[in-house]
Amino acid sequence: SNEFQPSNPTPYDRTSTEYICGAPPAETNTMRCVRSIEGDYIGYRWYRFVDQPGFQRLGLDDSEKAWIQGRIERLHDSMAAASPLNEWLKPPANLPPLVKIDESLIVTPPTGMERGFVP
Repeated sequence: SNEFQPSNPTPYDRTSTEYICGAPPAETNTMRCVRSIEGDYIGYRWYRFVDQPGFQRLGLDDSEKAWIQGRIERLHDSMAAASPLNEWLKPPANLPPLVKIDESLIVTPPTGMERGFVP
């Protein structure tokens, strides 16, 4: 059986600069916000790929982080060369529509965070 960690009873404070989920602070403490097609507001921050909160439980050492970060930066470089849409992102031919993407959720990185960063 799975054991789940108890939740943190402290409410989330978007103005806090404390680590979220054990992650290092975001590259900037700027909370950005977009509004979805449905009218929901979604807040996010930009992180270096290996510093995003979801990676922190993996316990990666510095060399593992450097290897992964390097791979992501090379991926971003190759994708930027064929921007805005490249072969890696194109769906297969004759594929029926499976999902509808909310275009408001496709965000543009701030200057200096185009390579190796994720929202």
